[in-house]
Amino acid sequence: MALTAKAAVLLEANRLNEASALYNHILEKEPGNSTALMSLGSIHIAVGAFDKGAGLILRAAQSNPANANAWE
Repeated sequence: MALTAKAAVLLEANRLNEASALYNHILEKEPGNSTALMSLGSIHIAVGAFDKGAGLILRAAQSNPANANAWE
């Protein structure tokens, strides 16, 4: 299973700490991975870290302007 898919499963299961760690690992290897940026941003927002979450979502939108989810 690809790392982003595994992280998505963890996120869906509400295992936010594990999902966050995996998304951070993905971003170490692929800093512009818009899926990881978007998902990690969503995790931060879910736990109340709004500024950090918004910054990550903005980076996701900038790294992949075609990603409509990042602009909503």
